[in-house]
Amino acid sequence: MNKIIHYFKIWKKYTINSFSIYLDSRFGAVIFLTGKLLRFFFFFGFLFLLLSNTKNLGNFNIYQMAFFFLTFNLIDTMTQLLYREVYRFRPLVIEGRFDYVLLQPINSLFRSLAGGADLLDLVMLVPIVITTIYIALRLPHLSLTNTILYVVLIINSLILTTALHIIVLAVGILTTTVDHTIMIYRDITSMGRIPIDIYREPLRGLLTFIIPVGVIMTFPAKAIMGLLSIWGVIISLLIAAIFLYASLRLWRYALTKYSSASS
Repeated sequence: MNKIIHYFKIWKKYTINSFSIYLDSRFGAVIFLTGKLLRFFFFFGFLFLLLSNTKNLGNFNIYQMAFFFLTFNLIDTMTQLLYREVYRFRPLVIEGRFDYVLLQPINSLFRSLAGGADLLDLVMLVPIVITTIYIALRLPHLSLTNTILYVVLIINSLILTTALHIIVLAVGILTTTVDHTIMIYRDITSMGRIPIDIYREPLRGLLTFIIPVGVIMTFPAKAIMGLLSIWGVIISLLIAAIFLYASLRLWRYALTKYSSASS
């Protein structure tokens, strides 16, 4: 417990430093935040416009589709908030500054993964959370049990996204192309803006078991709607555990292949 508190304090200091950078460039931060908000509301508006005439997309009504989209944004924004440091990892490796990370008296994975939160994503969470709660109250089959399952699977999704970001970091050490890898991750997960049930096989199976976009983005929303079986919950937890274990093994292997600036 003391170790967790210690690392939380370190993360808080990194986050304060990260926030101060944004405050030093307020105009750029405002422009970037405005772009994020516009992208969110334009896609949200497009979704409602698309469903205003058809009423349903697949087997889902307008509120269900909106909730899938909001759950995607909730998970995606929380992930970017926590793991923004991954986007800055490649220069550390190619310039040899990762040597200093390895020499620090803290876990190198923690430093590379969670070296400071993103202020703009923290601001974005506010309208996303409020809108998600508003739409959730209009869903059919809403119950305390389903809400608890939703929260559990959101946490499970964050574990899975953690594992995927660790894989990105490991690939960054092995190939020094983390910039491209993280953008590939973003492009693939963006397919989770809509439920994966809409996609046909074998793409649906690929996005569930091989690249678990469905488990991350779709399963939590289906759980709160009462559309996910207990086996779906168990499979979600198992997939997250397998990916986390595999990502940590890959990270340890990548460290053995790292060539420092002095070598």
